[in-house]
Amino acid sequence: MNKKEMGCPHIENAIYNWYLGGDDADPYPIINAISAMIKDDMEILIPVEELDSAGELEEYIPNNTELLRISVQLIDDEHEPDKYWLPVFTDIDNSYCSENDTLVPFPLGIILDNALKWPGCKGVVINPWSNDLHMEPDFIKSVLNHKARSHMTVTLSGTRLLRTDAHVTMTIGENGGTAIVSDSDKTGVFCDISAEVPQFTGKDSDGRLLAACFKNCLDEAMAHDCRSISFPQVPGFPPEKAIQIASITAVNWFISHEDFIIDVYFSCQDRSYYDAFNEYFGSDSRVPQDMMDFEMAFDAYNTGALEEAFFLYSAAAIKGNIPAISSLGDCYYFGRGTQVDKAKAIECWKMAAEAENVKALIRLSDMYLSGELEQDSKKAFDLLTRAYRIARTDKDMNSYPDICLRLARNYRNILDRKKYRFLIDEAIKYFKLRISEGVAFTEEPLREAEEMKLHS
Repeated sequence: MNKKEMGCPHIENAIYNWYLGGDDADPYPIINAISAMIKDDMEILIPVEELDSAGELEEYIPNNTELLRISVQLIDDEHEPDKYWLPVFTDIDNSYCSENDTLVPFPLGIILDNALKWPGCKGVVINPWSNDLHMEPDFIKSVLNHKARSHMTVTLSGTRLLRTDAHVTMTIGENGGTAIVSDSDKTGVFCDISAEVPQFTGKDSDGRLLAACFKNCLDEAMAHDCRSISFPQVPGFPPEKAIQIASITAVNWFISHEDFIIDVYFSCQDRSYYDAFNEYFGSDSRVPQDMMDFEMAFDAYNTGALEEAFFLYSAAAIKGNIPAISSLGDCYYFGRGTQVDKAKAIECWKMAAEAENVKALIRLSDMYLSGELEQDSKKAFDLLTRAYRIARTDKDMNSYPDICLRLARNYRNILDRKKYRFLIDEAIKYFKLRISEGVAFTEEPLREAEEMKLHS
């Protein structure tokens, strides 16, 4: 059985890196690796006793706990003799099984799904004799429902201590912004990338060249089918500047390559560098950091600090915050805090719309109606009414009045007078509330709604 085809090295490496990171380590790369393995129907090894037919395994396991001898005898909690953990192994070397055991390859997704149904099963443990991962029922459910996304993780370690498919070394050189593969086995399991960064002088061109360097490294990693990559500290750059460029470049790349999932590790050898990262990403906060970043970005956006808002939205988007991904689309579309890039805006909104984000549904509806995407009035209407059904429940002032205004403006010919007036009144009411809360870019839609009411 080929480990590369099974996907097990990605799980082994993610678990190893998680242990290396200590108590505050980010488990997201592990969830990504397991999710990808399930999606591709990849197999993991399960120990059984003298099983005659591997084809009967799916029916055999739930009804015969005798094949769980290893779990019961070696992992069982003495205070719960009727409970057990189901062990699975990424390869034979990690199993240490006896001669009486048969290791049978079986799709991990089916094992996890059935483990939730087996009497007495407390969960699944991967590689119980080494760097193990205990998967309790709630964790298993979250993994089974997880949609893998590219992710950025900050660690306090050298890149060579991390186990990633690609390793980046950075030096200051005249060819700042370049990255080349210096060594590779061409399988996506091992790839060395040598990158040159510019000498920091404080000019804007320094940041552009460093961003190009990060982007080129990610491009090389994808070209060699690497699913994880580790970056070192950037030599010569102030930590705050390097961190900002790294995070924004990463999220830009993730958005542009949605179908390629990669876990990015930013490795800090110096404690001061690691602390500077945490000042932005807040690993010690009790509040989920993606929400904190989003709220800070929202405040910055409404006070006109658009570049800061763009950075914070990027930071939250890296962690998978859906409202931040949608708001990042606004930044790209209108050029707020960054350059206009409508292609990236559309990608952001499509990603957010998949998660039923109301603002993203509104934006895509506008584009189908205007023809910026292939003109389709029915699709535009369907997206907008979908957004309305979601938004009318809590009437969030940040989206609900926009939907009401668009329905009244664009579909007056199919609305009766009572519904039309209701939508306009709702739009005016919640736009005024939004202005009272200091939300930017609200005066113009309010004027439009008031003008429509005046002529209704």
